[in-house]
Amino acid sequence: MFEPYISSFPPNSQNNKILSAYGVYITDFSCAPALDTELWKGEGRNSFILVKQNVGLQVINLSVVFENVTGNIESNIRAFEALLLGKFTLDVGDGYIYQCSLNSIGFPVWAGSVFCAKEYVLSGFKMLPMMERVFTRSEGTERNVFKATVNCESTVPKTDCRVVVSGTFDIARKIITIGNHVFDTQYALTSPLDIDGINKTLKANGENCISKFLWDDFPYFEHGNNVITVKNATYPVDNISVTVQFYPTFL
Repeated sequence: MFEPYISSFPPNSQNNKILSAYGVYITDFSCAPALDTELWKGEGRNSFILVKQNVGLQVINLSVVFENVTGNIESNIRAFEALLLGKFTLDVGDGYIYQCSLNSIGFPVWAGSVFCAKEYVLSGFKMLPMMERVFTRSEGTERNVFKATVNCESTVPKTDCRVVVSGTFDIARKIITIGNHVFDTQYALTSPLDIDGINKTLKANGENCISKFLWDDFPYFEHGNNVITVKNATYPVDNISVTVQFYPTFL
């Protein structure tokens, strides 16, 4: 039987804290997308222009009741609320995980000394567990270009991703494209090349090399198919592999 839990983010099963261990039971849960939409419509017109539309953090409402299972219900409340500080993962058993941060805490409503109801407002995203794919064969026919296609089911416009390119590179320059973004290095960097849009880092063999790339933005996937290519000048790319990680995220 599944029991709701809170964990660190990224999720780590060793950090899972089962809510019932704190006498906490969920009575209501909801998640709604936050959209910042600006429209323009001429007076009396039957059409409008979409000026902008941004997807913000989702508003997550969590209602719980505390049961006095340890003899000290206020101690349980304090211990539970300490778990809500920082960025964390909430899993309520609906098939998704929620990347969360605490916004506000409601006033307690007591039923004698046995039960206490409280409401929490969180900000975050509704997502699936991390998806990882490893490509060891190119989808293309060019000997010096490794090609892989990743399908992203997210409904948010930009899903941050991590792309790790491994292999023995024959020359200094490598040109990596992820969707519409190019990462061009003209230095002799050691494998693996780790282009991480989730944690916002660029590394070579574990060392920071953010200044050794020509680039314009950290990588992300859009909804649908996203093409990744690795160009190794005139040398074959038979020994290259590409590992991709991302969290499919939904409105």
